[in-house]
Amino acid sequence: KRDIRQSHSGGRLNHQRCGHNGRDSRMVCCLPGARVQDVSVRLHEISKSKVEQPEVVVHIGTNDVGRKRKEVLQQDFMELGRALKTRTHRVVISGLLPVPRASEGKNRKIEDMNVWLRSWCMGQGYLFLDHWDL
Repeated sequence: KRDIRQSHSGGRLNHQRCGHNGRDSRMVCCLPGARVQDVSVRLHEISKSKVEQPEVVVHIGTNDVGRKRKEVLQQDFMELGRALKTRTHRVVISGLLPVPRASEGKNRKIEDMNVWLRSWCMGQGYLFLDHWDL
């Protein structure tokens, strides 16, 4: 299982931190400041194994909201989805998290993107992890 996360620091991607969980074969990668497009571009570096990964969980996107038009961000997710499908048969997209001190408008955009992500994931056969309904 592979888990790819972004940092919500708002900074740009400058390095990645990856490591294995000592109890199982899970690898977790954190890409501080990463955006959806960054993960698509660097996926080959993150997943160096030629073997298909059993499951990939991706938590990314909040840093993109408000910086890109919704349609462009949707295209970025679709590109990432295509890239992930070549590496795994089970993709889990983690919904975008609300930002505690963000404006109501930004959190509404995040929620709107989650509505689209849920629908898109269903159409692609991906799982969608919704943090807002927990």
